[in-house]
Amino acid sequence: MVERSGHPWQGPEWDSLLVPLDGSASAEHILPTVKALSGGMSPRILLARVAPPGADFQLARVYLDQVAAFLATDGIEADPVAVSGPIPETLIALATEQKISLIAMTTHGRLTSNMLPFGPVAEQIIRTSPVPVLAVPALARDRIDGVSIRTILVVTDGSEAGDSIVPVAAEFSRRIGTEVLLLQVTPPEDTGRGEVEVRADAEDHLDRLLVSFENSRVPTDCLIRRGDPTQEILRVLSEKDAGLLALNPRSGGSDVAAGSVGWEILLSADVPLLLPPVRVPQLAGAGRRRLPR
Repeated sequence: MVERSGHPWQGPEWDSLLVPLDGSASAEHILPTVKALSGGMSPRILLARVAPPGADFQLARVYLDQVAAFLATDGIEADPVAVSGPIPETLIALATEQKISLIAMTTHGRLTSNMLPFGPVAEQIIRTSPVPVLAVPALARDRIDGVSIRTILVVTDGSEAGDSIVPVAAEFSRRIGTEVLLLQVTPPEDTGRGEVEVRADAEDHLDRLLVSFENSRVPTDCLIRRGDPTQEILRVLSEKDAGLLALNPRSGGSDVAAGSVGWEILLSADVPLLLPPVRVPQLAGAGRRRLPR
């Protein structure tokens, strides 16, 4: 069992990837994305398999060696790490102990139905990870072979939780050399304020967030849409042919509950998803509303 140690995520270093695998073809759908990231990030890669109690530990290591050999054919070095213990907790402990920058995984493993937005392991990691997570959902599997990420769609709802994806996405996009489209969806219902005022606030908010991308020298455009958040996010994702979606599925609430925007996006997105850690450093200028104009 991996020992737990306190390593709060201090910022995106992007020098290491943890890739959890359970031996299934579903989990292995993360590998093309790992290949795509290796060119821009040149990270240290740990391939991890957690053997449950009573499982053959040696078989887990043999399997990881085979995956490492597969990546090596493309010149990508990866270190196999076979550990034992409860799966989600052990993976989080490994990420903490090894000071991992990013956990890259699929949302569905060996026994998970595609009718669910994520399996139990992915669910707990998404809910509790102290480092960012790059997740490949079920619908993205047919698109990711030879994936080339040119544009990242970064979504905020104007809240502090929603803005937590910004420092993660800014440094990630800088490291892999992509453009960014920053999207905020305003509510369609009458909030007691005029549509012009709501849009002006959204414009001010996006202007403040742009600083993070400008500091990272990332080409960035902004877009405001009005309507149902899930529908608008998916519509823009398709219209702009973005190769990756960055957002906090926990924004707008304390959890990724059934029927929430985060739940629907995890279930419906057909591109990899970049998700922030549970706790991130405070983003200067973000989350403050109604600044003097």
